Amino acid sequence: MSPNSSDAAPSLQALKEKMVAVGMALWDRGLILGGEGNLSLRLPNGNLLVTPARACKGRLNTRQMLVLDPLGNLLEGNLQPSSELLLHLQIYRQRADVGGIVHAHPPHATGFACAGTGLSVPLLAEVSSLLKSVPLVPYANPGSIELGEAVLPFLEEHDALLLANHGVVAVGADLDTALTRMELVEQFARVTLITHMLGRQNPIPGRFLGDLEALREKERRLPYPEENLPYPKVPRILLSELFEELIRRYLKKV
Repeated sequence: MSPNSSDAAPSLQALKEKMVAVGMALWDRGLILGGEGNLSLRLPNGNLLVTPARACKGRLNTRQMLVLDPLGNLLEGNLQPSSELLLHLQIYRQRADVGGIVHAHPPHATGFACAGTGLSVPLLAEVSSLLKSVPLVPYANPGSIELGEAVLPFLEEHDALLLANHGVVAVGADLDTALTRMELVEQFARVTLITHMLGRQNPIPGRFLGDLEALREKERRLPYPEENLPYPKVPRILLSELFEELIRRYLKKV
């Protein structure tokens, strides 16, 4: 295959530039401030690309990025890796399908984490079909082994987690997907907060949740194309499939 082929794995430099862009997106959207948050992605050879500790993620440059082996040993770079490295390593060990991780402190979602409340009420169809819910992980100190252990019971079924009194971690097949999920968590938190302010919630009726969660499970069961790590072209449900399903449902009604 030609190195210039659109299917060729991204270069290390291109992946570093992606990390810079995602860090800027988190900053621009108010999901992090100061030196908050951290990013990582899994490289084609199994090593990890991670952001440095204490650096403002909205002002990163590619020279700051660090390459680590799967055990967390430094292979490239001269800065200290993210203080949440143990959390990232634990997730990669438990989820072979994960190619990117975003940890941030989005204010509304973090507010729920500090209130000790998960985001579990099915209020938004997009959340039910993409995340299912966002449970609350019990408190453990940031950067600790205990935090990595605390997320373990939640990793198999969830792609985004509230970390009690801390923030949010979102995962995906690539860094863009993890970022999208982080944004969705914050939007879910905003909407949930508004329903509390209005004094009532109107959850999606249970008879519809099965179809929404089936969409999520169908996508999550798709094989992870390792040859394209960490930005695989993960197939999505085709519009034609959705259209055909809508026709079948319509014909059943008539």
